[in-house]
Order: sequence, then structure tokens, then C-alpha cells
Amino acid sequence: MRYLTVFLGIILLGGCITRTYTTETPRVDTEIKGNQGFLFGTPKAEPKTKKLGPNRINSVLEIELPSLPKLPRHKGVKEEETKPAEAPVAQEQVAQVEAPAVENQVPEKKYENYVIQKDDTLQKISEKFYGTTRKWQMLYEENKDVLKNPNSLRPGKTIKIPVLSK
Repeated sequence: MRYLTVFLGIILLGGCITRTYTTETPRVDTEIKGNQGFLFGTPKAEPKTKKLGPNRINSVLEIELPSLPKLPRHKGVKEEETKPAEAPVAQEQVAQVEAPAVENQVPEKKYENYVIQKDDTLQKISEKFYGTTRKWQMLYEENKDVLKNPNSLRPGKTIKIPVLSK
């Protein structure tokens, strides 16, 4: 029990993201066919057992580790040394350059359409498109008109995935 507590403490204090959810899959193991293990003779009366439902409920625990910090390209070379030196700009040159008039222009967002597949979650879709599961809330906010609940996605629905500029 102590090891479990230490493990959970490391996960929570280390910046990891944990999430749990349940999935429901159809049972395929409820029908018994064949001789049921009897080599000869007749089987005894079946013992009374609890009848299982048509679906199996699975509990899933996902742990996302934080991304590693970027390391310098070459050992011993500082990042400042790798940047090219900027030419000094005179104050007169800055005053001559006119800024274009910007009148409440909102940059147009670009979207990519995605059809929800079976067993998809917003976290999994975020991982596919952005490399991290942390952007699932942004996906939900962009698709509130299509998605009623962020925890239940219906396969076949089309959602908009914002294309992030880098």
C-alpha cells in the first residue's frame, strides 16, 4: 500500500495528467458451445449462475507523462550563440516605416473535418492531431454545437478540428 501511495504521489507531483473513464464493449464469451469439457456421458445439471448482461463495462486509466524539455543541439554551445546577430536599426528608419491599418480584423481560423470513429474520445483525437491530450477542451469548445457531452462521442458525426499555426 505504501508503494502505491508513493507511486501516485510521484505521478501527481510530477506534472502527469491522469484520467479515468469507462467503455462498454459487447460480450462474446457468454455463449458456450460444444461438449463443455465432458468427454463422455451427459453433463450434470447446470449450476445456477448469475446471468451476465450483453455488454462488458471496462474501466480505463490513462496517464500522460509531461513532455521533456528541449535540450540544446550541441553540448557546450549556448542558444544565444546559435542565433544570428541582428543589425542595429536607427531610430529614423523605424519612424519611416508605417504600420498597416488594422481595423478589428480577426484572423480567419482554418478547420479540418474529422469523422468520429468507434472508441474515440476527445483526448484521443487531440493526441492524433496535436500530439498531446491536453487540447481536448479546445476541441469541445469548438464543437459545442455538434457535441452535447464531451464524454460521449457518437461514431459517424463530423467535428471541426482547428488547424493551429506554428
